[in-house]
Amino acid sequence: MKKILFAAFAAAVLAGCYKVDIYWSTHPETGKITLITDWSKRSPDTDIPNPYNIQLLEPSAMWKVSEYRFEVPNLFDPGTYTLHVFNEAENLKLNGSVVSLQQIYPEPMTAKTRGPEEEWPEEMPHEEYWFYAVPDFFFWGSVTQKIEADRDYEVTVPMRQITRQVEIDFTIEDVDPQLYEEFYVYIIGTNDAWDCEANKPVGYSMNTAIPASPQSGQRITGETRILGVMEDRPIKMMVEFLYDDGDDFYWLTSEEIDVTADFKDFNTSDRTVPLVLKKTISFPPMIK
Repeated sequence: MKKILFAAFAAAVLAGCYKVDIYWSTHPETGKITLITDWSKRSPDTDIPNPYNIQLLEPSAMWKVSEYRFEVPNLFDPGTYTLHVFNEAENLKLNGSVVSLQQIYPEPMTAKTRGPEEEWPEEMPHEEYWFYAVPDFFFWGSVTQKIEADRDYEVTVPMRQITRQVEIDFTIEDVDPQLYEEFYVYIIGTNDAWDCEANKPVGYSMNTAIPASPQSGQRITGETRILGVMEDRPIKMMVEFLYDDGDDFYWLTSEEIDVTADFKDFNTSDRTVPLVLKKTISFPPMIK
């Protein structure tokens, strides 16, 4: 009799039960991402960009943020998503994962300037052009994350420094720099674009101009930042001085020096460490 009563009681209890769904978040059918950007790999004297951009590729969305821990406001349906993180940098532009120099079209050539006599078509860059601006520090990061419903994700994106500093300290022979007005050091064989995703140079060969200043002891110094160098040709450098006394002016051009060995590992080395070049530069005898 007791067994019958217990069975009846159990049946009554079970008949009154119903299914309870347990959720782990406030968004049971979607996922959520909190993005953490890691800026530790950067030159010691370089500030963290503020603000910087977070771009969701598909569906397309963009956020300009300042904090290093960013809760993405969008909720994500289950699937796989890619986000790019980058800063806006002076004299650079980003197209997809390729960052490139902002093309400079110099004024028509004069005795005091370098450049073509006419502007180059944008779709067909000149086979050899001169870039005088100094690009800012540029950083880029990417993450692809698989999303499941009812989940919160914390995703860390390591940021990579793309532009690398080049510093020159040249000793000048045969010429007194103090007699001249303007000073440029040219790197012949740099590259005008970098694929951040593939982490390699792309684009065209160009000449990077480094504005320089005279120092004591027949020295000139200067610095710039570049994306990369060509890997299939020699890298050379030369110096130009402008003489201008108000009545007469001319450019004095040094002999070229081969610096291929100095730039051998430039594209693969640590970009947070400047490349410092100390060279002795000679000028050909002046024609009287």
